[in-house]
Amino acid sequence: MRGSEYQSWFCRAFQSVEGALGVELSTPLRNVITEDYVRASFMRGFALSYPAGANRVQRESPVVWSNVECIGGHAIGGQGRPLQHDIGLSPEVGDTNDAGAILELKWLTGTGTETVAQDIWKLALSRSVMAEGRAVRTYLALGGSMAAVSNTLSGLRNLGLTLRWSPAGRGGDWPAPSGLDLDQAIRTRIGSSALHSLLRRGTHVRTPPRCRARLRASLRSRWFRSIDELRESEGAAWRFLLWELDCWGASKSELDWEVLLPTQRIACRGGADQQ
Repeated sequence: MRGSEYQSWFCRAFQSVEGALGVELSTPLRNVITEDYVRASFMRGFALSYPAGANRVQRESPVVWSNVECIGGHAIGGQGRPLQHDIGLSPEVGDTNDAGAILELKWLTGTGTETVAQDIWKLALSRSVMAEGRAVRTYLALGGSMAAVSNTLSGLRNLGLTLRWSPAGRGGDWPAPSGLDLDQAIRTRIGSSALHSLLRRGTHVRTPPRCRARLRASLRSRWFRSIDELRESEGAAWRFLLWELDCWGASKSELDWEVLLPTQRIACRGGADQQ
């Protein structure tokens, strides 16, 4: 399956979430939206929009580098919960050039800069440094109240992780792709903490796979509604946004873990497993 075909599949599945959110606009309290609710709607959308690929859709698909060795050389397979992606699409059977796709999803009720930064790290590490045509397709979906989404995107921008969803006065109807500077992000307190939290497993730290220093984020779908203009500050305005992360036009430079991990105090604090 080509990149354009994955884009189409994700955008059609996104419409299922739009429909689910639209239903909730008419409810009196409008407080039943949860991350699980949105994720289930997305999964249903994948199955309905491409029935032949329904068996490829996985909830909480495994992260391929979850059980790697500790940076201290320790085996850590039995410590802590393995990492998972919110939704995974397995490769198409018989297509040796198809690496599948993964999605991280957050429904925000408050500012979630560090948790979303952690999702960006997870996607970047999973796509590794493969050429775009051979890499797993990576997507990020964010939704929630207008204030929660805006504050989170502002916080990410301060880390060097810019995600655009509107033209922001630049003319036109759709924003240009933006940059995710992971080399800058790791040098910030929040960006480094997000990576450390992701790599930590028990008292050990997973060895991060090779990773590009920069990626590109392209908005693929968006949905936004103001339910009650007078109550926007109370969460009555919602946003739901979908970006694809890729390396088109980005530098091919990689992060130098041997230099970066010690300077960010990301280190193993435990001894070898006694299993």
